[in-house]
Amino acid sequence: MSSIPTIKASIRLLTHRPAGHTLNRRQVLSLDRQWAIFDGRNDDPQIASTQSISRIHLPTGSIETLYETETQSEFGPGVGAAAYHPRENQAVFIHGVRNCNPERPYGIARRFGAIWNHASSRIVPLEQRVVRRHPRLGELSGGTHAHSWSPDGRRVSFTYNDALTPDMPRTVGFSSLRLAPPPWDASSIEAEAENFPGQCASLLVCRPPTRHGILQALEECWVGNDRIAFLGTVLRSPRSEERIQEIFLAQLPSDTELGKLLKESNQSESAKQDFHSQWESMVQITRLTQLDHRKFPGIQGPRHWLVADLPRGRIFSLWRDDRGMPQIIEVDLESGASTPLTDLEFGVSESFSYDPLTEQVAMVSNGSIHVLRRSDKSMHRIEEEDYNDSKGREIAEPRWHGGYVGAPHPIDAENWLINRYVQLPEGAFLQILHCTRKG
Repeated sequence: MSSIPTIKASIRLLTHRPAGHTLNRRQVLSLDRQWAIFDGRNDDPQIASTQSISRIHLPTGSIETLYETETQSEFGPGVGAAAYHPRENQAVFIHGVRNCNPERPYGIARRFGAIWNHASSRIVPLEQRVVRRHPRLGELSGGTHAHSWSPDGRRVSFTYNDALTPDMPRTVGFSSLRLAPPPWDASSIEAEAENFPGQCASLLVCRPPTRHGILQALEECWVGNDRIAFLGTVLRSPRSEERIQEIFLAQLPSDTELGKLLKESNQSESAKQDFHSQWESMVQITRLTQLDHRKFPGIQGPRHWLVADLPRGRIFSLWRDDRGMPQIIEVDLESGASTPLTDLEFGVSESFSYDPLTEQVAMVSNGSIHVLRRSDKSMHRIEEEDYNDSKGREIAEPRWHGGYVGAPHPIDAENWLINRYVQLPEGAFLQILHCTRKG
């Protein structure tokens, strides 16, 4: 392993409040890259007690609160994990159902996707939620989270847990903003906190266990506008009980095809006809990787979401090298061939990001930000040299409380955003740092 060249950088403390400022794992920047969206969590699992979604203006450090929950308590409803639309001034984020209380707190199946629009400053539910009867095609009966916009912004993917079937393994699905959900029948199911109409038709990509051997599906990403890649949990071999994760691809029907099926299901008078099975037969799922033969088999490492590099036909993920260290790999979308991109002595310690505009893969290793440029595969380590407040005035090095948290987010070729805890008189709080290359 050769030594990694360094880049000197200034660290600007964009936030310095006694509050949490959690950047999502992806899609945190507005289209013009002038704003970053964040939620008020001070720790990743704290969505239940988090009240606000905000955004920060990167040039000035000014903060705008976009949305706040009502009747917030430690039990919910809670919000978090906001993702900016790729083309418009709107966002999607997790929102707990509105009747959370000590007996029925926020949970993995008691949440939904909330779409916020700047023009109205209001939210609408992404999916139509029904838990008092079996959901029709286009409806869901559970909780979506980890939302992500498709490249054209017309679909939203998500990870899903079902409320009516709590033993159903976690899986992935998507909503189409161009297709309405089934007509809301107020006479058969009253709109309330647990059941409510949504803005979009929403469907599951697969319902584990599947004929492909998928026992669980999660951590998806868009591969274009009509294909999703995801991690599927499978048995290492037919004779083994060991579970590993491999990458799968799901080819989705067009909205035109889906619209026809939705129309047919809405007009059908036959209660016996299973439109859910018809839908699942329209989704073409293939296994992309075969990593069961490795010393550390399958996809492994810190929790992360798959990331696509469409122009080059690649997906980025993590595996463990023969020493057991997590390294970033690139997977060919056609052949499934997997090639390591990094050979870091201490491995990748957090989730990572990829920015297609600057062709940077950004990660944290051994306490430092590392940036890999795909154009020439050069790796650099970011070395902090001086510190500034949100206005650019020089300050002493902050009193850190632990290392970097999450993935660095490239703004351009010389600027990155990342989270880190700063010790304040009131306690340790997760702040947003702006890292700028010097010279």
